[in-house]
Amino acid sequence: MGTIIFRDLLHQTEWLSIEYTLLELYPDIKEDMEAHRTAYEKIKRLEANNIDMEIVLDEIKDDFEDDFEDELTTYFDVSGKKNDKKDSQSYALEFMPWQDWLGMRISQDSLRNFNELEIVAHCLYEMTFIDFDDEEIANEKNKLNNIIDNFQNLSEEEKQDKTISIEEVLKRFKDNNE
Repeated sequence: MGTIIFRDLLHQTEWLSIEYTLLELYPDIKEDMEAHRTAYEKIKRLEANNIDMEIVLDEIKDDFEDDFEDELTTYFDVSGKKNDKKDSQSYALEFMPWQDWLGMRISQDSLRNFNELEIVAHCLYEMTFIDFDDEEIANEKNKLNNIIDNFQNLSEEEKQDKTISIEEVLKRFKDNNE
């Protein structure tokens, strides 16, 4: 298999096939299907940015080892990986501009393990996870960055006053569910 860019894969698909695949993979999104169609059509009209990252899809089977669920859960992970042998980190993509998505390569493992419709459907789902509009996604990213900046500018005392440990979060969650 040669190098395949997401934009090229996207242009090989038609909406009805993607809609069917989305409903098979994510049946709970039926009420948002029109918004997905609108985003799909908008994304197909965009130009791709040249970006040195590839899209990686994985099927994850996890039991989450918690008290709430005893059965094995399967979910799909869509992430990015840079083409840098020194950087093996996985990157979240849901806040990436859609034009960047279009310029990314699809990993060879993803091409082997998923068909073209599944790849496009999983990517479209991830691309619209935050919102169905690229500008709104950028606004949400900016809000989060501002929160991070504000937190980093706090004194150590202020940080202590405004945060709680993960143990406390879990305790509160458990108390609220009893």
